[in-house]
Amino acid sequence: MKPIQLLFSFAIAALPLLPAGAQTTERAKTVTATKEAEFVEDVIEDNLQEIAMLKLGLTQGTDPEIKAHAEHMLAVHYMIDSVFREYGAHMEVEYMGKIDQPGKKSINAKTSRAWDEEWADEVADMHRKMISRFEMAQGYVRNEELKAIVDRTLPILREHRDMAIAEQRRMADKKK
Repeated sequence: MKPIQLLFSFAIAALPLLPAGAQTTERAKTVTATKEAEFVEDVIEDNLQEIAMLKLGLTQGTDPEIKAHAEHMLAVHYMIDSVFREYGAHMEVEYMGKIDQPGKKSINAKTSRAWDEEWADEVADMHRKMISRFEMAQGYVRNEELKAIVDRTLPILREHRDMAIAEQRRMADKKK
């Protein structure tokens, strides 16, 4: 039985023990807590992928601005990782087993400018995905601590997305 199925089976088995009016409330709390735990797990996993890509920007990027942006973003993404892991530990979040160390990320472009362009595209896309995840979470996260973390992190992710988009444009302008 998968961990999430096991979690739900325990939650459902406990429902008859609750007072009649509390069953709906407790079920809603369990579903919300599960969604919040999945959100935390997904953020950690996505953030690890971003960290891997940012490291590539530092080691394989050829453009000085790409390297500078990668270095700035990498420091912030390490902090995001730390905040979400600490929250998960503090709240005793049971991860559903998806968090893995990311595989080696690579970009197939051969030339230095093409590689830098592809890197900027990848980083912008990763941030768009993460922003979407955070915006959706704003609609269902009920834990005040997690809500505050989401609200503080979202502007940072938007700033990073905008930096990556600016790099995409700058790379396109270099072609002209």
